[in-house]
Amino acid sequence: MVYISIILPVYNAEKTIITTLNSIKKQSLKNYEVLIVDDHSTDNSIEIIDEFLKDTEIQYKILYNKEKGVSSARNYALSNAKGEYIYFLDADDFMSEKCLEVLYNTILRENDLVIGNYKTVFTTYSKNTDLETISYCGKMEMKKFIDIAEGNNTLNMLWNKLFRKSIIDRFQIRFNEELYTGEDFCFIAQYIQQCYRVSTIKDILYFYDRRNGSTTINSYRNDIPYQLRIIIKNKLYLYKIFDFELRETRKYNLLNYYSAAIINIVRPETKIRFQYKMEAIHQLLTEQIVLDWKKEIKLQNNIKNFILLGLKISNSSLCYFYYYLLLKLYKLNSLIYELKNRKKNENQK
Repeated sequence: MVYISIILPVYNAEKTIITTLNSIKKQSLKNYEVLIVDDHSTDNSIEIIDEFLKDTEIQYKILYNKEKGVSSARNYALSNAKGEYIYFLDADDFMSEKCLEVLYNTILRENDLVIGNYKTVFTTYSKNTDLETISYCGKMEMKKFIDIAEGNNTLNMLWNKLFRKSIIDRFQIRFNEELYTGEDFCFIAQYIQQCYRVSTIKDILYFYDRRNGSTTINSYRNDIPYQLRIIIKNKLYLYKIFDFELRETRKYNLLNYYSAAIINIVRPETKIRFQYKMEAIHQLLTEQIVLDWKKEIKLQNNIKNFILLGLKISNSSLCYFYYYLLLKLYKLNSLIYELKNRKKNENQK
């Protein structure tokens, strides 16, 4: 009997996939299947996976999806999954050996969703999330959970969670294939509306590996305002379902999507002409939600506030240079932090 279906979309992951596969192979819980979805890879990822898994006892299928994109790949795998529970894994990350066992044993205790802590791994340092082992039951406690989850980014990623396939199937929850950003949150937002009981676990069960470079998008698409509207619509609906007030901090969190999009435009790695960058920034600055809420942004002494303040600048060129300066300061601060960690590690040796 298959307890868990691990869904693993793969796109050009030949440099990282062995680490991911080893973490699957070492799982203490063995009643699982692995659904590998080839998202039109052009390297040797699929050959490496097949060679690795064929001599193991792991139940696996390699699926070839006609459509492109991670959301389509995950939807295709969901339609082929046989497990009672669903676990999403990325091809450049890895799990702890007890990951599936801990999540499975916890979801059996009448939970609809189980979430474990994760560690983000950088080249010279790492950092953990701070979830505690707690259960949330009923609408009022679920509201408390969502409040905490918003603060620590828990609702924005799939891979530290175990889902019930019966809920996914019953309510026809799928990934929005139009989205290329925020698709994880939109899936979770749909799912969590159908949950009565959610548990979090303090154990570190997942390792989000950033050592092979940033996953930040290095391009800009003209439909990003449309993408952000879909994400914010899902956020606002979640707030409505759980009777949240749309207070200042929540408005700030929603506006952060726009400041993040502008920062991505400003980044030198985003290879579009300066004229198009100006047009894209203007498009974001004139979105109705930005025009309505930017008046409420107040000067405060913290980095998140400084990032938001750029939205108050109506001129696209000035806005560009404001965020360009912030990026320079951020990179300098990151370099100092990295050097401090490197020196600390050397002293410990």
